[in-house]
Amino acid sequence: SSSSSSIGGSRSNPPQQSHFQPHPPGTEQQLKDLHLSDARSEDTKGHGLVEGLRTVAATATSAAPHLGAGFSLSSSPSTTSPAAASPPRGDAAAPTAEVASSDPAQAPTGATPPAYKHKMEPGTSHNVPERILFVVDVSAEMKLAPFKDKESRMQHTIAALRMFITIKQRMNRHHSFALALLREQCELLLDFDAPADDLMGIVAGLGGMIGESYGPADLSSVFDVVRQHASEEELQKADLQSVFRVVFIYSRPNIPTLPRTENCERFTSFPGFFFDVVYLHDQPPTHYDPSLVYDFLVRLDKADRYHTYNISNKSKRLYTSLAALLAHPLQRPPLSAVDNSLG
Repeated sequence: SSSSSSIGGSRSNPPQQSHFQPHPPGTEQQLKDLHLSDARSEDTKGHGLVEGLRTVAATATSAAPHLGAGFSLSSSPSTTSPAAASPPRGDAAAPTAEVASSDPAQAPTGATPPAYKHKMEPGTSHNVPERILFVVDVSAEMKLAPFKDKESRMQHTIAALRMFITIKQRMNRHHSFALALLREQCELLLDFDAPADDLMGIVAGLGGMIGESYGPADLSSVFDVVRQHASEEELQKADLQSVFRVVFIYSRPNIPTLPRTENCERFTSFPGFFFDVVYLHDQPPTHYDPSLVYDFLVRLDKADRYHTYNISNKSKRLYTSLAALLAHPLQRPPLSAVDNSLG
């Protein structure tokens, strides 16, 4: 099924078969203890998404000690491509994966596209710790409320991030998190050494940090923060012991700038670095072209290793996008090879 939150044409891929085992007894009760109050009040936050994410959490929690090459969250075929279709992101496969073919156009008419093939490099662990840097846009656009429940983009973002952090910690307690705000420059707010309770409290207060309607964000400053807190030597190893991931949440009509490219080019070439994007935009037609922003963010990915999602008027898509990002970046297939609509 297609989603009105998408800003582009369609890409149909065969649904990926789940490799999860049924969750063990007791998991559901544990998940009921999660602090999901931000997403529970009066049938808001995406109409039943709490129950959906509990199911995701139960599956992921039970699978976490044994996660292998099949961590995919898929539903019916749809898309997150922009209206002005992005050029192909290249045929290069991720360092930890190979794709037989993911382009339906390459298959004969009526034929089923070849299945995605996942392969871990020898010596690479499936579940090494992640250092996840959340970069959250605090421009005035995050106050907008395009969703049916009339709650703002920031309110939904806060609820989705709190669920993400809680579930991710249950999957692997060695994952660590940092938080940065995106104004015109990226400003680190909380380092990786901060206790999880502090992170959850500050995330809950992000709504009070929204400022003016800033101009284009300087992505160079994001990579400056990355350079200060990531080990380049560690991220270049063939046998990775950890990975560094940016989860970039952006909501402006302006295309970001990249005045200094050296850090971006360096880190995006490392097998242990990932830059995932959630782009919240107005539903076309609008006074700007969201596809131009989307295309710019997609082009940061030179090897089809990062996941980029766009959301306009459906809060459900924000939650399901964050749920998809629960997958470890060394385990997931490239975005071009999977159904990323998640309903």
